[in-house]
Amino acid sequence: MNSKEQIDELMKPRSYRAVVSSGFRFYTAHFRTVFKSSWLMALAYSLMVGLTGLVAAVQMPKVVMKLITLTQHGADSTALIDSQKSYFITGGLLVVFVIVCMLLLAVTIGCVLTRLKEHKENHTLVLPTSWWKPNFLLAWRTVKGGIFTSLLTIIPIALLAGGTIAYSIASPQSFATHSTTVCVAVVILSLLIIAFGLPIVPTLIHYIFSERTPFLQALRANYKGGLRFWGGLYAIVIIDVLWAIIVDLIICLPAKILFMANLSAQTGQLYGDPLSMPAYMPMLTFVTFTICGFFQFFATLPALFHSYYAYGAIVSREQERFRQAK
Repeated sequence: MNSKEQIDELMKPRSYRAVVSSGFRFYTAHFRTVFKSSWLMALAYSLMVGLTGLVAAVQMPKVVMKLITLTQHGADSTALIDSQKSYFITGGLLVVFVIVCMLLLAVTIGCVLTRLKEHKENHTLVLPTSWWKPNFLLAWRTVKGGIFTSLLTIIPIALLAGGTIAYSIASPQSFATHSTTVCVAVVILSLLIIAFGLPIVPTLIHYIFSERTPFLQALRANYKGGLRFWGGLYAIVIIDVLWAIIVDLIICLPAKILFMANLSAQTGQLYGDPLSMPAYMPMLTFVTFTICGFFQFFATLPALFHSYYAYGAIVSREQERFRQAK
């Protein structure tokens, strides 16, 4: 494929179907390059997923059930305080592990974005000569872009949900009277936030690639174009979400089974049943979550390529509109 054909392959107005098919084709055609660029960081990320799963599936249920048992049986204050400390320490460790997972995920995605940026600028995708070339600048911009996107979309929805819960606790009678109206209003507002947040997708890609461009400047430059392509972005996001659900159900099923097995065992012990879990269960849980995390990353990676091609389609559409306006 020559340079001109690759330029047309990215910077070309296309429908959402063409965006999805082109992104998936590009990913599968260059999987070897993508894998060699990111497999080491993906392994580090999946190992962190394994540690997180170990704490969440094995240690956290054990600590919670012990705290519930001591509370129900009226244990002495010293034992109860020690159990509460263990609960907060384990919960804090789990939060730290989740944050580290997100940072490692950003670095891993940054390795893939390095290849995509190379393709965008040089119209080629070369197999890397080294398996250790992480781009921490792109990773950092990915983290910042994710934070800015969360501030504009996820956090407002979380505040709406939190405000509704607080209202139901503070004024239960008033909430019971107006519960339908409040819930409908929250759902409508959440849908509006999601609807107006979809055009941020091309903004995020532009922000990550433009090393000296502030997020608000990237937002002003790309938001209107994304808004005009809103229907296509909506369809792409729905397809990627459905694909992620299918991947989660298939690849992550062993991890979910182990999580439920550990939880059921700890719950049964709360009611006097023997734990009946093999000694190797923690190691099995860690290995299972690690393998599932590694394969899930590469299985859901096409969503990044869909965003990349959606960005190219929107930019080319806006350039065409500008030429026609002149």
